[in-house]
Amino acid sequence: MADPALAAPTPAGSALAARGAGCPVEGEAAATVAGMDRRALAPGTELGGYVLGPVLGSGGMGTVYQAVDADGMTVALKLLHPALANDPDARQRLRREVDVLRHLRGPGVAHVVDAELDAPEAFVVTEYIHGQTLSQTVGA
Repeated sequence: MADPALAAPTPAGSALAARGAGCPVEGEAAATVAGMDRRALAPGTELGGYVLGPVLGSGGMGTVYQAVDADGMTVALKLLHPALANDPDARQRLRREVDVLRHLRGPGVAHVVDAELDAPEAFVVTEYIHGQTLSQTVGA
């Protein structure tokens, strides 16, 4: 999986958080990759029962946010880029990603908590593991 948004933010590894991907951190900030608009949603935005926090990273398929669920648990939420929301191939890749993550076990893989793959705003939620990004770890 080459999508940087799948890489771990910690040595323990969160499968859906980005590794130092240099991404927008506010709702109106935007990055463009190959002409694709990748606006970050503002912290405090609610999506599928999760309240979004800061952006952890952004890759070719989506933006990863730190988020909080209704029980107060911190999670990592990967939201498919709006430009890809109507792309059946992108949704299928996201579905395969979730299937793979649900079968992987180990200290470097965050467990899938939730996934809304058929919603207008498709997303995947994994456990959040606090720690350093890959860039921070490699640069250390």
